[in-house]
Amino acid sequence: MATRKTRGANKEAAERKERVVFHVKKEDLEVSHVHEFKGSDACPVRIGFSLTIQNAVFLHNLVACETAEGKQFISFPSYKGANGQYYDYYYISFGENATEDILQMVFDALED
Repeated sequence: MATRKTRGANKEAAERKERVVFHVKKEDLEVSHVHEFKGSDACPVRIGFSLTIQNAVFLHNLVACETAEGKQFISFPSYKGANGQYYDYYYISFGENATEDILQMVFDALED
């Protein structure tokens, strides 16, 4: 009995899909469990945190990173594959304003 291989086809279909952007308001966000930990050469400032969205969605083990050049971004939990590459357990694409709001909330919470 022959079986049909769909792995490649599914991968191509997934790559064609547009990314859905999650737009949230600052008042719908809550940052908690903020803690700074050892950075790396690529990301000297690393701050771990959890994020609650509209008191319904809870994201844990997020990391706010600031590079030596001053670029800030959110890193999602990941694991290292057998091939040595890192893969996200999950990823949520926030709108640009929401990302900036989250990062500001994290850095403000660290200063408190």
